[in-house]
Amino acid sequence: MRLGGLLLVFLVAFGAPAAAAGSIDVRRLAGPDRFTTAAALAVDRFASASDAVLARSDDPADALAGSYVAGSHIGPVLLAEQRSVPQATLEAFRSLGVRKVRVLGGTGALGPEVVAQLQAAGFTVERVSGADRYETAAAVARNSGVANVGVRSSRGATVLLANGLLPADALSAGPLAFGQQWPVLLTTAGSLPAPTRQALDDLGIRHVVVVGGTAAVSEAVVAALQRSGRTVERVAGTDRERTATAVADLLVGIGEPLTKVEVAAASSFADALALGPHAAPAAPVLLCHAVDDCGAATLSWITAHSATVDTVVIAGGAGVVGPAAETQLRAAAGG
Repeated sequence: MRLGGLLLVFLVAFGAPAAAAGSIDVRRLAGPDRFTTAAALAVDRFASASDAVLARSDDPADALAGSYVAGSHIGPVLLAEQRSVPQATLEAFRSLGVRKVRVLGGTGALGPEVVAQLQAAGFTVERVSGADRYETAAAVARNSGVANVGVRSSRGATVLLANGLLPADALSAGPLAFGQQWPVLLTTAGSLPAPTRQALDDLGIRHVVVVGGTAAVSEAVVAALQRSGRTVERVAGTDRERTATAVADLLVGIGEPLTKVEVAAASSFADALALGPHAAPAAPVLLCHAVDDCGAATLSWITAHSATVDTVVIAGGAGVVGPAAETQLRAAAGG
């Protein structure tokens, strides 16, 4: 079965009925695994795409950085296993008319078998990588060129900075990376790695948006950035759900029109990362705390913005965001 047929099956199986006039439209895009869910999101979002990004499915660091370069070329982020490209991913590439695939990470992340499989299927492949996740994120940030880096109003060229080993706080940053064209660089909690410092200089970065609290990115890192002459703002909450709402506040504050929110399970980073390109440029990515309970932070944020929100998109099946959570989301969006 081709992906178009698969997508139809999953929308029928998992999606809510079409919304009546004036009601809230709750849509679920899902497949039986993370690869098919990412593929469904890609085909739903893009009518076509000449370029796409491929990242490893079981380690979020590279996919987190990938939303930026995906936005540079207006294409999706799709997922692969370490040694193979799932059929759903290949079918999504073909359905969208993808010609070039940027493979993120070195051979330890996505092996040479992945590149060979893509080339055998007729795709042009570019590997964007470094010796570790910090170098890979820096390479991804450089991939589109210095002139491509977006700005934060008058503060100048801007990047998002997240913890490379604890990226859960930054799961919601994809729409900003994709839509605002702010590259994602990675750090340790206590100090800036050399590849990150070099990328900040090479890209002429003047402003850094730190995503996550002090346990993820310490005040020592912030102080080092400030000593280098850069301005810093921290976007964070007490947990990943509240950090997601803080990122949503930033997106709204930029002035993007808010009519839709997109939601994934806080425990399902693959779905949340694939949502970045789907949600961009204007919809925030929020997180559900548990399968049957989206949590007060997420629901309260949606309710507070219910006057303008008319659509909720859920990524993933009922095993990660269950029917009870879906009911909560519909009620929250309805005010």
